[in-house]
Amino acid sequence: MAKNKQKPAKKPETARREKLDALRREQQAAERRRTRIVVGVAVLVALGLVTAAAVPLVSNWLDDPGRRDWSDFGVAASDASCDAVVEEEVTGTLDHRTDGEVIEYASAPPTSGPHYAVPASFNRKFYTESDRPEIERLVHNLEHGYTILWYAPAVLDDQESTMRELATKVTAEDSELAEDVGGKFLIAPWDTARGEFPEGKSYALTHWGAEQGFKQLCGDLSGEVVRDFLTEHPFSDSPEPFGV
Repeated sequence: MAKNKQKPAKKPETARREKLDALRREQQAAERRRTRIVVGVAVLVALGLVTAAAVPLVSNWLDDPGRRDWSDFGVAASDASCDAVVEEEVTGTLDHRTDGEVIEYASAPPTSGPHYAVPASFNRKFYTESDRPEIERLVHNLEHGYTILWYAPAVLDDQESTMRELATKVTAEDSELAEDVGGKFLIAPWDTARGEFPEGKSYALTHWGAEQGFKQLCGDLSGEVVRDFLTEHPFSDSPEPFGV
């Protein structure tokens, strides 16, 4: 009967080496787990930072007035209680007066007339009563092709943000009206000491055309009305379209 052969005992050096190898493998596995955890945490932190930075950018992009529809600014054209556009005789071309002279205009607000020698800044698109240039200065802007949306000061509290955003949309370089407007649009309060708007009207669009002045009075603010008026009366139709 054959006897079972016993495996020879491992030499101490071999056993120690195997234990060291096993320990090393365990350490490497643990290190890989730690690395994955660190990388995962770093990725989550990075994603959180990117998201935190992207959210306001996306929000600003969505809220950009230039991306909004004209109907978002005030009421629809059909609800703005607007009169038909009227034409007025053009007067005062190149008739520059001394700063400080109070000029009487044929209508309130005017579509043309004598004016100060220097127009208001090209860079400003919205004014309040506290910073509005003189009416005589703004009339010079009309001569240079501007369309001005005048508003009754009483509406400022309710409509200021909407009017500011509308001015931004109209004058944006990538605006669909860029070729018609050429940046020549501004919104300013009318000086009621120079004449009252007709009853029920709080807004007036004016444009000094090459041959006629154009005006439209409205009861409510309407981006659609502004768009249509600007399309019909581009800056190029003016006595000095390339003046700034």
